[in-house]
Amino acid sequence: MGDIIRTGNDGEVVLLGYPEDRGVGINGGRLGVRLCLENFCHWLKKHGTADNPEWNIDLSCPNLSDAGDIPNEQTLEETHSRLREKIGTLLKNVVLPFAVGGGNNQSYPNAAALMDYTADHPIGVINIDAHLDIPPPIRDSGSRTTSTRDTT
Repeated sequence: MGDIIRTGNDGEVVLLGYPEDRGVGINGGRLGVRLCLENFCHWLKKHGTADNPEWNIDLSCPNLSDAGDIPNEQTLEETHSRLREKIGTLLKNVVLPFAVGGGNNQSYPNAAALMDYTADHPIGVINIDAHLDIPPPIRDSGSRTTSTRDTT
């Protein structure tokens, strides 16, 4: 399946890397999520196509592209703004953004872009995480540990 991912923003589904783990570090978590997209694509290439004849599901030909990574040389807040802006641009281009990487602090910028795009319409957000938790807020940390809370 990794062979069908091409570079750019023009897929029906667009992968977007968020190589950022400063928020995870602020929260005392394990660092390493900055390597998530790289590892995700490595796994995808090893796994092969997603074909399940039992359920008549064939994902071997989705139109996937890789838009690269959100740069993280700026402050965490500025990086969140870049992520929100990029997700918003992808939505305006009528593609499905699939952000990979980051900690809980990236949830709000992703959802906020969708809320900006849909205005007053109800939305649904899927946030896949390594564990099911909503950490308590850490005041003045800039980590946005309450991203999931802020979205609801």
